Amino acid sequence: MKDQLAAQPIRRLRQRPAWLKPWLSGETLTAYLFILPSLIGFAVFFAWPALRGLQISLTDWNLLQDPNYVGLDNYSKLLQDARPTNPYSFVLSSLGGNSSEGRQCQKDDVCSC
Repeated sequence: MKDQLAAQPIRRLRQRPAWLKPWLSGETLTAYLFILPSLIGFAVFFAWPALRGLQISLTDWNLLQDPNYVGLDNYSKLLQDARPTNPYSFVLSSLGGNSSEGRQCQKDDVCSC
């Protein structure tokens, strides 16, 4: 009788909670295994480079010296600089959109904006 009473709490510890049972069923684990290669590809080829690019954009780094953290100064310089608008206007004009800079390319023209 004592063995049965002592075994009951252990059995309760081994049981999974009701909300966890559907997440750990055989079909769900199989689905996770099928999704896993996609998640690894997403993490390796998209998420990690995007986060690394964001990290690098917050530094002043010339690849020869150690990076110097500058925070959002690079973005404030980008917004204050007049040059970044020129490439955007070139793209818009070459796609046929209206632009304040450059000339509008005609259908048979070779665009040299």
